[in-house]
Amino acid sequence: MSRLPQGWVIVSLQNVAERITKGSTPTSYGYKFLSEGIAFVKVENVSGGSIQHHSIRNYISDEANKNQSRSILQDGDILFSIAGTIGETCIVTDKDLPANTNQALAIIRGTAPTVIPNFLRLQLHSEVAKQQSDEKKRGGGMNNISLADLKEMKIFVAPVAEQRRIVAKLEEVLAKVDASQKRLARIPVILKRFRQAVLAAACSGRLTADWREDKKLDGWNWSTLSNQDISIQTGPFGSALHKHDYVSNGVPLINPMHIREGRIYPNVNQSVSENKLKELTRYILFPGDIVLGRRGEMGRAAVVQQTGLLCGTGSLILRTTSKKVVPEFLCLLLRSPLTCAFLEEGSVGSTMTNLNQQIVGALEFPVVGADEQQEIVRRVESFFSLADQLEARYTKAKAHVDKLTQSILSMAFQGKLVPQDPNDEPASVLLERISSQREATPKTSRKKNSPEIPVTSGPEKLPKETPPPAIKRLHLSGVARKILRFMKRNTEYSKDDIAVPLVLSTSEWNSAMRELKEAGFVIQEGVKRGAAYTKK
Repeated sequence: MSRLPQGWVIVSLQNVAERITKGSTPTSYGYKFLSEGIAFVKVENVSGGSIQHHSIRNYISDEANKNQSRSILQDGDILFSIAGTIGETCIVTDKDLPANTNQALAIIRGTAPTVIPNFLRLQLHSEVAKQQSDEKKRGGGMNNISLADLKEMKIFVAPVAEQRRIVAKLEEVLAKVDASQKRLARIPVILKRFRQAVLAAACSGRLTADWREDKKLDGWNWSTLSNQDISIQTGPFGSALHKHDYVSNGVPLINPMHIREGRIYPNVNQSVSENKLKELTRYILFPGDIVLGRRGEMGRAAVVQQTGLLCGTGSLILRTTSKKVVPEFLCLLLRSPLTCAFLEEGSVGSTMTNLNQQIVGALEFPVVGADEQQEIVRRVESFFSLADQLEARYTKAKAHVDKLTQSILSMAFQGKLVPQDPNDEPASVLLERISSQREATPKTSRKKNSPEIPVTSGPEKLPKETPPPAIKRLHLSGVARKILRFMKRNTEYSKDDIAVPLVLSTSEWNSAMRELKEAGFVIQEGVKRGAAYTKK
């Protein structure tokens, strides 16, 4: 944002919070997770701006909770995920308590009266915060950002009265977006049911009942698939084809995973060489063949439309040997709900269900003329085409709605969502008053992590850190001086926040921290791995 709205300022997150900390893992101290007790909140339990209690699986005892006293959650705390999925946020409410959390969730506490908690939470959920997090995140297997990075994150502070108006408007508008998303989420389910209903009608004779009436034809008679002009063949298995025979950019194998919604999606990374193909010529697929998955989910079938494909181990080939059976109709029959139920019931195997030629051959098949089969295919394709059009419109609408939340948040934190009131007290005035009140408070009763609040009405220029006192005359070790130069005043650190980037051994850390505490440069809160360290 090139220019701030009137009365707004930019500050670092640490300058509006009384405390920013994180938890740790109880098992590190010998405490076990329980099936009941005090809720232990993890990143996966945070969604939609709140703690999802139904997803909590771990609980801790009162003793473990007291041991992790710095991360005991309080009403009004803001949680922000700093490991794994970065940027999930929520506000802790009284109904969430008692609860504790681990090191993957940062706890932001005491932002009022400067910043309304939900104003801050929504801002932390916006692209502005996400971009800052992305710039700072590190890690290989699991992304993370440090508490120090989070504390330095820049946030917008509007006049408190305007914050209230923004939050009220956001809650109103985002509720409508959420309702739209929920309605849209039902569409794929409806479309799936519609397609299944069409297939069921097509393969029971109901879809063309009017057509037969016009033609003065009788109803259907039934036989079995094995009694029709259809050959059934299992794909290569056993010693015929091994995984080491697979190559890239060869002749693609068609297994169940490559068949979706009546279409084939070959993968050139799962193919065989031309030389191997010569050994497997009986499994070559030709246009008009039907390939049917014989493992896992039943009903995955498609008509082959191209040359250069090979039936895989997990599939079957069905090939019509006369014009009495229309391949497209046979494929619809194999995909229908009744057929899927029949194949599920008849499939064999304990770990993974399998089909064989006998099971497929026993499938009921209607004795119906080729002209009616073609009419069924035409009608089904017409209905499916309509469903595809609706699905395309759904996809477009969903993409639009999914972007709405961030667009609305962007407007909100540019000061464009609600009208501004020139009578609102500017945020800078409020921050200066709070800073003065803190200065007037006796040092013995001042809270840690409540530094003076530097503010700016434009792009922020943070004040330079005051140099540490002359420490050489205190005869501190080199490691202790290195730690002291690394730490910033009034910023809370865990051991890992310091020892990891400085590459300190446990003995170096323990010795240097003992020196600093004895010299009065650092204070410690908590014990063992749950300890927090602050530079005075």
